[in-house]
Amino acid sequence: MDQLAENLSTMIRRPLSAAHIDLLRRSGTTRDIAAGEIVVKGGELADQFHFVEAGEFELFDPRRNQRIGASALGAGQFIGEIAFLNGAAVLNSVRAVTDGRIISTPRAAVLAAMAAEPEMSDIIVSVLAARRRGALDMGFGAVTVVGAEDDRAVRAVMAFAGRNRLPIRMIDPRSAAASDLGVTCDFNPATAPHIIFGDGEVLDGF
Repeated sequence: MDQLAENLSTMIRRPLSAAHIDLLRRSGTTRDIAAGEIVVKGGELADQFHFVEAGEFELFDPRRNQRIGASALGAGQFIGEIAFLNGAAVLNSVRAVTDGRIISTPRAAVLAAMAAEPEMSDIIVSVLAARRRGALDMGFGAVTVVGAEDDRAVRAVMAFAGRNRLPIRMIDPRSAAASDLGVTCDFNPATAPHIIFGDGEVLDGF
């Protein structure tokens, strides 16, 4: 799927139709969101589909208190990543930049609607796959490895990520970026390797 995914910067955007949104509304809950509220938390299971009716939303790194990437989502778009299709854990948190309103619909209901409405399924799957490709192309994701490229443990982690098409970022332990990350996540880059997940959880001794 990833190899066939469209490029987000060039793909023709096809919004969900009024009928599709009505399906989401019938099985979901419409709720107001306050600016600064975390709508999706990295590491949690993707068990909800969030359609944006109003407001602006961003990928967010809670540990660094900053946006991930330059893009944001607005009215008529939906929040989600490829993990939604199989109910896996999401990689990144999503935060409201402004006050907004979303329709939150349980995953099972959305999958049933997608099965009944091929056009809806095509739109959602195409966007999720393109977002996954974008994360891979830009080299950012929820997994960061601080370590030397010739370290056997690091090579094993990178090989695993490659086989499973996981977005992963590699940082030289001698770099300024590693020093900054060490301060933020409370570890010593000199004792690399380290794996940092999503919001700053550090795995050592792998």
